[in-house]
Amino acid sequence: MLYTDKESMMPTDKGTKMRGTKGSLNYEVTYRNKEAQENSASSCTKNPGHEGFIFAENFSIESLPESFRTPKMYELCRCLINLTCMIEVFATSKNRSASDNFKDQLGARIGSGSVYIPLKYTHKGGHCPCPECKDPKNAGREFYEVYVTTAHHVVFDNYEARRTYVKLHFDREDKKESTVTLPGYRIVNYNAEADRTILSCITHDIRIVKEIQKQRDSAKEFEEYFCSHPLETNPSYNLTVIVGHPHRWPKTISFGSCVQVQSINSDESNKGTVWTEYKYNAPTCPGSSGALVWIYGKKRVGYRDSDITTHTHCGSEDGMNKSGLGLEFKTP
Repeated sequence: MLYTDKESMMPTDKGTKMRGTKGSLNYEVTYRNKEAQENSASSCTKNPGHEGFIFAENFSIESLPESFRTPKMYELCRCLINLTCMIEVFATSKNRSASDNFKDQLGARIGSGSVYIPLKYTHKGGHCPCPECKDPKNAGREFYEVYVTTAHHVVFDNYEARRTYVKLHFDREDKKESTVTLPGYRIVNYNAEADRTILSCITHDIRIVKEIQKQRDSAKEFEEYFCSHPLETNPSYNLTVIVGHPHRWPKTISFGSCVQVQSINSDESNKGTVWTEYKYNAPTCPGSSGALVWIYGKKRVGYRDSDITTHTHCGSEDGMNKSGLGLEFKTP
């Protein structure tokens, strides 16, 4: 069922009680126009020189940390790359609180996210809500929803969702024609304390839907493989992988180690799981907010129920990069 047109109405994740993630957090969004983008990169104090970022087009098995250089790990990272998107938000909601960092921001902002397909993704009949289908002659056109997991501070509510565009396959600056742009439609679910939003986008192309599902299924298989067949690595090095669009660049991947984890027991409805929040040293920059944070050896609940409760990058705190809260299965 499609949600109401009342833009202030959003479905919330009310069942989770947890500590907020904001505090002194430095959010990592960037801005859309080219001059601001170039200034953001050249004057960047977060990661001067931008060492550690590997552009997706240059990523190879040799790019992996040495003890993780296996074909399966390479293929898993390729899946994560293919599921990553850039998010352009062209408005700021008046519903943001007065203390919100973006309350009075003018202009568009850029974040990152990862895509997946809901269990029921086909809508037959009815009127497609995307901008190109406002013309009555397109009524009844079949359309599909693509879900995007990102940070709540990137896309706040339905007002912002409908003024958002999601770009898939922006992997090379010289091949922008291969980029696919999907219009935002609605907020499916959000949790402000976890700094997580699930945004719905619209497509008419079933090939996009099938390819996303294929990549997601493959990522699930590789993740389950590594949970049951751990590599012989330094146990203190918890590989952290982040794929995003720092500084509005084409897609990059970066690697580091998880340096701190905070666990919060789940509620009774999610037995055998735990809410966790990670800090890590994998490089990030403005534009990385909302990017998927993948931790080696962790099995995410989102693959079980198609309700992504994975960790998204939300910024930095106390000199370390930080995720929002995500739900994962407890390890023995």
